[in-house]
Amino acid sequence: MNTSKKTLVKGKKTFPGRVYREQDATYLSVTSIIHPEGIDFPEEQLKQYGSRGSIVHDLVEHYILHHRVGDPYKISTPVDIDNVVNGGLGLKWEDCNYVEFFQMYGESIEFKYIEQKLINKKYGYAGRTDGIGTFDGELAIFDWKTAGNYTPQKRIDYFMQLSAYAYCITPIPKKLVIIPLNPKSERGFDEPIVETNVQHYFELFLERLEYVKDNYLPPV
Repeated sequence: MNTSKKTLVKGKKTFPGRVYREQDATYLSVTSIIHPEGIDFPEEQLKQYGSRGSIVHDLVEHYILHHRVGDPYKISTPVDIDNVVNGGLGLKWEDCNYVEFFQMYGESIEFKYIEQKLINKKYGYAGRTDGIGTFDGELAIFDWKTAGNYTPQKRIDYFMQLSAYAYCITPIPKKLVIIPLNPKSERGFDEPIVETNVQHYFELFLERLEYVKDNYLPPV
């Protein structure tokens, strides 16, 4: 993310991340709170990885809603398709095997909502969760990821993100569930990564939120 145009005002910088503008207020994006300066990664590569992630998200959503495999050329944007097909990294959405994942773990999962925008007015943030439903019979927040590894730090960031979504819902979900559609795995997926200490990760998220409020001007 280009930060060269940030403006210092009374020691604070303009917020460089994404926001959600609603009729009642402007809300900070959950993912931008966790990484307000963006991710230190080559922009061209990040674009390709992001587009593959978007295509896989489209395919998973279509599969859940319609119970069949969709055509990415029909349900994803031409820009995302072009970024993956013609990108220099040689990425493939087929490497993320969501079909076999749900064949193996689908009995544990029930979705009630897909791609839901969530707002927490108390703390002033918003975001979009991939899924809300149950995992092994308990209320859960879901996010499908297409990362090639799930390091301890990545898991912390992911669970902070999911906990922030969880605290937009009543009752608060008991489980945070990462669906790892790992393109580097032999099967194209790993087993679900489940966390039950929702409050702990929400407290970590609030620390990031406090940092943002202390160092950046409120968005207008």
